[in-house]
Amino acid sequence: MAAPDETSATARRLLEAPLPAERLAPDASPVSPPRGWQVYTRPLLGLFIAYHLLAVIGHLLPGRGLAEQVGQIVGRGLGGDRYLRLSSNIQTWKMFAPNPHRRNIHMRVLVEDASGQRWNLRHDVRTRRRFPYLFYDRFGKLNRRLTQDPAMLPVYAAWVCRDWELQRMRGLLDREPAERVVFVNVSNQIPPPARAIETNGYHPRQLRLRHRIVGEHACAELPHGQVPNVLRVRYGLPRKTARGGPGDRFIDVPLETWWTRAHGGVRRRRPRGVTPPAVARPRAHGTTTVSGPGEEDGSL
Repeated sequence: MAAPDETSATARRLLEAPLPAERLAPDASPVSPPRGWQVYTRPLLGLFIAYHLLAVIGHLLPGRGLAEQVGQIVGRGLGGDRYLRLSSNIQTWKMFAPNPHRRNIHMRVLVEDASGQRWNLRHDVRTRRRFPYLFYDRFGKLNRRLTQDPAMLPVYAAWVCRDWELQRMRGLLDREPAERVVFVNVSNQIPPPARAIETNGYHPRQLRLRHRIVGEHACAELPHGQVPNVLRVRYGLPRKTARGGPGDRFIDVPLETWWTRAHGGVRRRRPRGVTPPAVARPRAHGTTTVSGPGEEDGSL
């Protein structure tokens, strides 16, 4: 029988001995060194992530005190603002404005038909939904934008005129043709917190309303306020031309392009699918050439 010291020495020798090659695991191959592109990609990727985070943080810093100076250094000195604009990562503090609105403002859209009667289209949130409401759709947001940007009113009125006439063509609306679109600003003052506490709250439907007409647009005078000829032909109606009489013409939207700015003219849209006839144009030395579409009057 072997001595205890010899047994422990033998066990220690077996444990410290290297494993034979056939007993190595299949995935126990030596680690290959990193390739050349990996050596440069990882640091560059880390720098890009750090710059992105620095640009976002610098843009979202408050605009006062030391934070404003840091934001200007990152935004202007390091080009953070330009990078965020190019990558469409712009965000502002206005989304988290601490001051709530003091008035409820809605834009009521009315259509005055040929008989002089006015119809409320119920485009504003006040007439479309009950108060309070849980869901807010894109249509309500567009109506709110009408109260902030007066330049949108003629474009919106043109769409209302076209939509009204299209519903009449399809037989979905049994009313007189639309003559004009009237925009009415409807607003009410929200009670201050002290007054609301005294009255134990308030009902939004019981607040005093103020009505103010902010615009009237005649459908016959609005660009694209009439149904285009493509749809008129589909429903068997006569075509309208730009030289027609009042109420019987289609007013196109002038295009401002590099061509109009260079030549001082106005290009008109050509109706889709309509090609003007070729016109023989005299040329020097008694020869003639045929002008292609759009070359005779400079239109597209």
